[in-house]
Amino acid sequence: MDEAVIESPSGDPAARSSIRAVDRALDRALDILDVLARADAGIPLVDVAKAIGLPKSLEFRYLLTLERRGHVIRTGDDIFKLGAVRGSSDPLHSSALGKVIASSLGHEEIRSVLAVEGMPALTPRTITSPEGFLHELAIVRAQGYAVDEGENEEGGRCVAVALPYPFGAAMSLSALAAPNG
Repeated sequence: MDEAVIESPSGDPAARSSIRAVDRALDRALDILDVLARADAGIPLVDVAKAIGLPKSLEFRYLLTLERRGHVIRTGDDIFKLGAVRGSSDPLHSSALGKVIASSLGHEEIRSVLAVEGMPALTPRTITSPEGFLHELAIVRAQGYAVDEGENEEGGRCVAVALPYPFGAAMSLSALAAPNG
């Protein structure tokens, strides 16, 4: 791999060294995400460290940072998998964010979306019937937030809320995901 050298504005050698260190750290973090992306069911810490070629202690620090930022989820026994990163999408019927979005739609529009997307069971807790989903949305509307209790992925939990803008503008969404337990 060719290494691009970014010159610091001051031309300071210490600054160039610092830039290279940041570049290496970013490469390592992205390598970790690539390894996790290939492991749908998750991967143990020791296997991530072997795949990347870093000491387990250093790998763990990277994973903790990625976990804190929501890019990685630890599912137990030091098994790591990709978290809900920007640009990813989960099915409408199984995620807290999907439920919040759906709660702003009418019943016919929701049924149309579900007819196209389907309602696959991602875990034993996933809602798989339109009637069950509409009932869940009534709860979401009443309490003002949505919860995913392991419906989208085994051992996961997420809470989401819509933050409406004034004057009928589009809403903003906020969610917090964490391992269950």
